[in-house]
Amino acid sequence: MEENLDRALERALGTLTAAVEAAPTPLSRTTPTEDKDYLGQMAFEKYQRAKDLLRQGLWAEFGKALEELETVLKKMSGEKENKDQR
Repeated sequence: MEENLDRALERALGTLTAAVEAAPTPLSRTTPTEDKDYLGQMAFEKYQRAKDLLRQGLWAEFGKALEELETVLKKMSGEKENKDQR
């Protein structure tokens, strides 16, 4: 049994209706900060930024970017953020 009429029709007819294509996806129970795909994208962006800053020799900004990357990676691993641990 499908979750709604549009999905049931799609399965029965083998086509995707325009209403389903235009409908927003339902919200998941996870917040964006808990979503692994979102966090993976954020980590990659922070990594790219850190590399760019390193190439430019902007050491202070590089350090901040590296800390931001660390924060995202900790969220991905499920570790609680604790700034006193270093």
